[in-house]
Parts: sequence; structure tokens; C-alpha cells
Amino acid sequence: MLWRSGVVTDLGTVGSFSSAYAINDAGQVAGMSNLADGRMHAAYWSGGRKTDLGTLGGSASNAQGINRQGGL
Repeated sequence: MLWRSGVVTDLGTVGSFSSAYAINDAGQVAGMSNLADGRMHAAYWSGGRKTDLGTLGGSASNAQGINRQGGL
């Protein structure tokens, strides 16, 4: 969930479970999502869209920060 200016928005999940770790002033969110098979992938939410960032070359990943420009 994203709570901004008194409005609650369900971000949804990329997989079966998601967790948000960071948000920038533009409302872009960085975090992780567990897929249905249990694998953990970094995830990014922006403008109502969810993006699975994959494992970034490893066996699992998560995004724990985001800058003003939306870079993770």
C-alpha cells in the first residue's frame, strides 16, 4: 500500500507477496516481490505500473533504495 496526501493506493504485487522498502518524492517505489514459486525478485512501482526487475544476475534480488530520478 502507498499512503500519500491522505490517499491510500494498493500497489498490487508482482508475484504472490510484495514489500516496499523506499519511495521518492515522485511516488516511485522500490522493493521486492516473491513469485508464485517462492523466488524473490527486485520490484519497482511507478505511475500505477508494476515492474519485475528479475534477479539482476543472481539467485535473488531486492531493491532497497531509490533516488529522485527513479534510479534504484
